[in-house]
Amino acid sequence: MATKAAGKKRSVKMKPELTKTPRGRSATKISYAELIKFDRAESSSREFSSLDQAIESDRGRIVFSSPFRRLQNKAQVFPLEGNAAVRSRLTHSLEVAHIGRYLAQEVLSLFEGRGELDALGLQDKRSAFITLVENACLLHDIGNPPFGHFGEAAIRSWFTENGSKALRTALGSSATKSYLLGPYKDFLEFDGNAQGFRIITRLQGEDGKTGLNLTYSQLASYLKYVALPQEVRDEPRIYKKPGYFNTEADVVKDMRRALNLPEGKRFPLAYLMEAADDIAYCMSDIEDGIEKGLITFDAFVQKLEASVGKELIAPYLLDGAQGRLSKFVLLRTRIFNEAVRHAADRFVGHHQEIGRGEDIELIDTTSTIHKLFSAIRQNVAQDVYRSSDAEHVELAGHAVVHGLLERFSPLLQLNAADFTKVLEDDVKYCKLSSLDLEMRLAHMLPPVAIRAYCQKIDENDSPLSEWHHRAHLILDYICGMTDHFALKTFQLLSGIRVNGD
Repeated sequence: MATKAAGKKRSVKMKPELTKTPRGRSATKISYAELIKFDRAESSSREFSSLDQAIESDRGRIVFSSPFRRLQNKAQVFPLEGNAAVRSRLTHSLEVAHIGRYLAQEVLSLFEGRGELDALGLQDKRSAFITLVENACLLHDIGNPPFGHFGEAAIRSWFTENGSKALRTALGSSATKSYLLGPYKDFLEFDGNAQGFRIITRLQGEDGKTGLNLTYSQLASYLKYVALPQEVRDEPRIYKKPGYFNTEADVVKDMRRALNLPEGKRFPLAYLMEAADDIAYCMSDIEDGIEKGLITFDAFVQKLEASVGKELIAPYLLDGAQGRLSKFVLLRTRIFNEAVRHAADRFVGHHQEIGRGEDIELIDTTSTIHKLFSAIRQNVAQDVYRSSDAEHVELAGHAVVHGLLERFSPLLQLNAADFTKVLEDDVKYCKLSSLDLEMRLAHMLPPVAIRAYCQKIDENDSPLSEWHHRAHLILDYICGMTDHFALKTFQLLSGIRVNGD
């Protein structure tokens, strides 16, 4: 990623701000021999001759999956964008994966320089270490609903306003207080991170049970947050959003047992995935703003200089590669290089605390690079996120996702027996029971989501449990939609378009 100067000039290689390991502490107590393993929920149909092959298989399962492909039509910032040069969730994920790979390589280089690879159990796991981080970065946005954070907000809003009403209509007094304060929080605290974990562990494959059947090491590398929805709180950071739903609590339990990872503790490689995303997204978003003409490069730099001072920005603006690289590419590359070196040094320097699951940020809040990122994010918020190009479509997206839940709410108001008949396509029963609308809505639900629902219902036939999984079934369908398909489906169900229009 580093750039070289053109001609006789050389670009300045800035030294990262080093973070020393606290005196008297060793950073070699984590054993990756116990953390990076072959283990999966189900034995693979293929026998792997090496751990590297097993982790590469995880990568193949990810990149060839339909949820990953659908990211190409989910927005990073600008929903329904026609300019292909502006990032989608797919192109953003590829960029994060590149930074994650670079970051993992830097970490291994530092460990090697300290002579710690053997003690950490990494001597023969270097390739797997890098690929696990890269894969986690590819996966990090896979659970995003259509219209991104506004889609998430719309889901939470609908279930706050209407979900409990639908539940009471379906079950009457069976909706207990313990349920509403517990598993029902899957919907009140809905988040794409938890939906992503559900996708990769439930919704792929033919059994509706094991999803992509990734290694437990890969699943753990994906879990940026470690809380259930009802455990969400402001501190520590790894609890500020749900990492998984109650429906996947058993998977997390099995994963932790297989890796000997204590409850509430984040897997070390998840720190690297988080840092890669943090490094990538703010620079990407401002570049998209420049691409769309919302701000010029020169105006962006002037605002940065006003925020943090010309002296801090100047080293990143040297013209060593002028004529070969654009000004923004040069700026972005130098910022990325320094941020990666800084984050890698933080990871190695605080490795023991990370092993204990402590709340360590790999971009130190007192560092120059953090000050720079904060200023960039402030400018992104002002000039990109608040632009009418972004806000108008986001408002429409909120209405679309909220409206889709409202259109499918008749399925959530049925009792379990009626929903079974609807799902079984019992035409005679549905006609006699005036369930024609519900039957047609059920026809829209994808087989992969129905399989996951049926598998869980076979395990537990209580009416409350059935309704919970039914609500997830509806969300699985909506969250799997691309931005364009969500809009089209909402228009169809609202009677303002028909198929073929």
